[in-house]
Amino acid sequence: MSLTAQRVAAIRAAGQGSGVLLTGRLVLTVAHLLPPEGTAPVRIEAAVPGGRGWVRCTPLWRAPLDGADVTLLLAAGDLVRREVAAGFSPLHWGRIEGLDPVPLCHAIGYPAAGREDGGVLRSHQLVGTLAPGTGLGTGRHTLTTQHQPPGPVGGADSPWSGMSGAPVIFNGLLLGLATADLAPEVWSHSQLGLVPVVPLLDTPEFTRQLARRLPAPVRIQGISAQERQDAAFEERYARSIGKEHGRLKIFGLPQSLPWDLGTAYLSLQAVQLSDTQRSADSPAPRRGYGNTAVPSGDTLLGPPERRGRVEGMLKSRRRVLLRGQAGSGKTTLLQWLAVNAVAGTLVGELAELNYRVPFVLRLRTMFQLRNLQPVPAEFLAMDRSPVADSQPPGWADRLFAAGRAVLLVDGLDEIPQGERDEAGEWLAELLASYPNCFTLVTVRPSGVPAQWLSHLRFEELLLCPMDEWDRNRFVERWHQAALAAERAAAEATAPEQLTEDELAALEEQFRGMKNILRRTLRQSPELELLTDSPLLCAMICALHRDWEGALPRRKMELYELALDMLLLRRDKQRRVAVEPAGYQYGREEQLAPLQRMARWLVLNGQHEGDRSDALRQIAQVLPSLPAARAGLDAEQMLRHLVERTGLLTETSVDTFEFVHRTFQDYLAGLEFAQDRDFGLLAGRAADEHWADVVRMAVGHCSHGDRGRLLHRLLVAADECPDPREARWMRLVTASCLPYASVLAENVRAEVLAGVEPLLRLYPVEAEAAYEQREWQGLFAIGEDLLPLLTPDTDLPLWLVCRLLERMGGEEALSRLAAINSRIAAEQGSPDSSRDALASREVLARAYQEAGDLARAIPVLEQLVTLAEAVKGPGHPDTFGPRLRLADAYLDSGQLSGALPRYQQLLADAEAATGAGQGGAGDGTTAAGTPAAADLLHIRGRLGAAYLQAGAIGQAIPLLEDLTAQTEDLHGPESGEALAARGSHAAALRDAGVLAKAITTFEWLLMDAEHALGEDHPITLVIRTDAAAALAEAGDLSRAIAALEQVQADAVRALGEDYPATLTASLRLAAAYADAGDLFRAVPLLEAVDLARTRVLGERHPATFSARRHLAVAYLDQGEAALAFDLLHSTLERARRSVGDQHPESLALRHELGVATRRVGDARQALGLLREVLNDRWALLGERHPDTLRTRHQLAKAYWAAGDSVEAAQLAGRTLALCLTYLSAGHPLTVAVRESLRG
Repeated sequence: MSLTAQRVAAIRAAGQGSGVLLTGRLVLTVAHLLPPEGTAPVRIEAAVPGGRGWVRCTPLWRAPLDGADVTLLLAAGDLVRREVAAGFSPLHWGRIEGLDPVPLCHAIGYPAAGREDGGVLRSHQLVGTLAPGTGLGTGRHTLTTQHQPPGPVGGADSPWSGMSGAPVIFNGLLLGLATADLAPEVWSHSQLGLVPVVPLLDTPEFTRQLARRLPAPVRIQGISAQERQDAAFEERYARSIGKEHGRLKIFGLPQSLPWDLGTAYLSLQAVQLSDTQRSADSPAPRRGYGNTAVPSGDTLLGPPERRGRVEGMLKSRRRVLLRGQAGSGKTTLLQWLAVNAVAGTLVGELAELNYRVPFVLRLRTMFQLRNLQPVPAEFLAMDRSPVADSQPPGWADRLFAAGRAVLLVDGLDEIPQGERDEAGEWLAELLASYPNCFTLVTVRPSGVPAQWLSHLRFEELLLCPMDEWDRNRFVERWHQAALAAERAAAEATAPEQLTEDELAALEEQFRGMKNILRRTLRQSPELELLTDSPLLCAMICALHRDWEGALPRRKMELYELALDMLLLRRDKQRRVAVEPAGYQYGREEQLAPLQRMARWLVLNGQHEGDRSDALRQIAQVLPSLPAARAGLDAEQMLRHLVERTGLLTETSVDTFEFVHRTFQDYLAGLEFAQDRDFGLLAGRAADEHWADVVRMAVGHCSHGDRGRLLHRLLVAADECPDPREARWMRLVTASCLPYASVLAENVRAEVLAGVEPLLRLYPVEAEAAYEQREWQGLFAIGEDLLPLLTPDTDLPLWLVCRLLERMGGEEALSRLAAINSRIAAEQGSPDSSRDALASREVLARAYQEAGDLARAIPVLEQLVTLAEAVKGPGHPDTFGPRLRLADAYLDSGQLSGALPRYQQLLADAEAATGAGQGGAGDGTTAAGTPAAADLLHIRGRLGAAYLQAGAIGQAIPLLEDLTAQTEDLHGPESGEALAARGSHAAALRDAGVLAKAITTFEWLLMDAEHALGEDHPITLVIRTDAAAALAEAGDLSRAIAALEQVQADAVRALGEDYPATLTASLRLAAAYADAGDLFRAVPLLEAVDLARTRVLGERHPATFSARRHLAVAYLDQGEAALAFDLLHSTLERARRSVGDQHPESLALRHELGVATRRVGDARQALGLLREVLNDRWALLGERHPDTLRTRHQLAKAYWAAGDSVEAAQLAGRTLALCLTYLSAGHPLTVAVRESLRG
């Protein structure tokens, strides 16, 4: 730890002492400076040199009376400037072991011996020897000064008074805190007591407080000579890890500007794989606070999701086999883990890996080095680390033996099949010797069999495709990096810096491109599917920029554009000169050798080839190319293809591969199609690794050849002796149809005729597990299956519904609805109940995902009724549909439909699990039982419904219990627990308990940003709600600054139309309006109104809220007619949609009454506001802030009507209620008091 002057604090409380700053607000000192517990409190303050003066502190933690003399203080404000605190280096605490004296330790504090006249504190540095053998059994040591001890000081018990709490340092390590002048009558002030700090980390509450307040965990280091040597090398190795693994090269961006890993890393989702592979048609995760995924439980609401952010899924798993497609981010995850583990910057779930030492081993490199069984001492050489030769002898072995090593093995599939067993044996031997090593191994999904490492207790995870939030974040970051590259290029070529206007224009250009691409992706399922991995998403970003937003919708056209960009336009746009000999390659001239190389790789079942193989393939085709006549050889052409096209990459000095398997398959398919190798393709169609090659070949074929190839594929399937392989070949053949943009109708019919019998072979039970590849094959056919999926089909209806749901689109929805009608008419047939349940479930889910709640709710009502008829009322199998129905009512703003359904569902769920027998919501379900998570989810949704309904009295205790239960089940730093705390804080705000709400939000924000990051959806919602609490409290300057930042972050991270973004925008506009800044408020409110209308529709309560705020803003700027038109039309629509008693309808009626008074019609305003007050009192109670607001406005209407007596009486009663239920400083209390004075 680097101890600077501004980290040494002076403390004054019951006594004066010293301390050390752990952060800009967190101080570690001794407990005896504080008054004894149970006595009268005293003011506790701290100050540092050059800081902000004396700042009041609060004890966060204090050691028990029989424990160490230590306390942890939290200052009310920053003790130093934030930029100073940001420069504090990470904590390194020294572990004292053995009994050998430790010379050259030093302590810095503010002793009495250093005080000047007038009591001015001056620091003193004591240098001495630590004696660990003193005080054995007490947990305390001594520090003996090596200088002349000070003499007595007048007015002080000891010249060392004030040194209590001083940090004791050795070689930059914090060893402990000075405590007392030991036996001064014996040792003449030459010995100070010392309490070591490392043992404090065994105290759970102390470590919990540190985890919540420190930016990174405490790093512990030994102090022996060998440990110091190891630590010094670790720091050097950490720097090399950061340099070697801390940068990425991103598709479509200049390769000379690697992307910083901290910016580039994208947290993706993973799903746990069990012994039986789950179906590809798993339902989407439920949504929770912040519209984020909430995992299901195991019994109440359907099959378990076992899904989450990959960092959370790695928590508590010591050995993981991570599967993922090429380009899905596996290697990036390993790099990110390595860089952050060694730097100690992992947060949340993975913080336990901080300051462990990562070893990144690429099996491909190990294979090339002919060493698939290295020992730990060879690991750095296997990673080609530049510091490999400098490691201390036995260093790696000591790390593994101590359990501090992190083993990251990349690319199990990148070595030959025959060598993988040897790699597995190496892992087994290594982990038998070092069982406590965290190990993560990556492989492509089909690289090794399922549960291949289960005998070594490895758990399997599968990286999920990127969802909309992931894609939006990636698109944002790609365009940020592209903008930075563009600015760097412009500044490098321009003699002067870009002007502010030029920079602004450049930023606007990239912002526009980003927003257009996001909209395009939302509107195109084909493009959306192509952006499910970081690599392919980067390709689409590059293509979109290159073609100025004119992206095609079909895969083959996209790949063709990508190749054109890489082969022809890439060098032109980078202004790269032609070859030294003046030769410029044409498109086909580059494609020919690439096709040969791709074909060779596919035929040999490889994705990587030797350099000699590449040269041989080029040499075979070179004589037919113009480059040969220009005198170029195979070596020159290979160098051009690697350096200039971007399609090939040299994985070592002797090997090459395509940058993505998709391009290899595309080019191989083109070669097979041009050579008309139809028999070869038909013979390999049973191999799933050839599936994409076959599809691409069909896409490349001429119209006539396309039919011939498809026919050969069907014949090969008919002749295949293995029925399962034959089924797969027919699926592959049918999945070629989306690649055949032009195809004779009789050929298309022949292909579909081969699929129809296959669909009848599927198991009759919808829940049966199918081979993953069969589901993928079915889904790959896409809309070409529509001719078979008609409402009058005799295929299994549950399967038809699933396929139509996956297909999406208006035509699929229409057919789903027709199938539901057919099933309803066929009630009584043997399969009707099962088919009815499956079809209604699928149709309802499709409607909900499309945002069409008006059509979803009736279908869900039917689904619930049917489920209860089949399973019985209250049966757990009905809970899932009932929850979705209640959610649909809540999301559509129909609280009268949502609340009773949540209440009854919770009661039934608690009864089914034995929870809540002591009373609803008591949380008696054991944490960790399958049903616990689902019960918490139901309680959370009920709490959200209470909040929307304004039932604060019911919401707050429910959400308090929910927070505690969620922390018990998921942990205090989990997204679920943070979301529950956010709901509770929002309930306090809505109840008018603003001081407590603001404090709760402050602590919560620290925890959420620490655990999830600033731009996580849950964090963004919490930040918005926290700023809204400041606005409610009248602190508009802070609220506006916070809302401006969170709105910008939400736009960047989530997109402009994301619900959390629109809420932040609305809150910001409302704060502008409250501050009188209508110039900024009105345009923003109009934009929110348009966006919510577009996204949610005109009948959604959130749209009503935006229009209500807009109408008030119109009135504030003098446009009364516009305001009243908007209020009346919105209120009429709200009454028709959600009724007259809905909270938003009541809010509109309230604002209409206020507006009526403001334009001078006091009598009419009285009537309107009386009705609102009666309804709010009945629904919300007299203490609710909204009820009190209406009372106040009614009093003002009485004053305006000339009835000052009634007005004063009503205002007086309102003031008394405000003082009782809110606070004297609440803005509403202040406003009522001012009305009485006026």
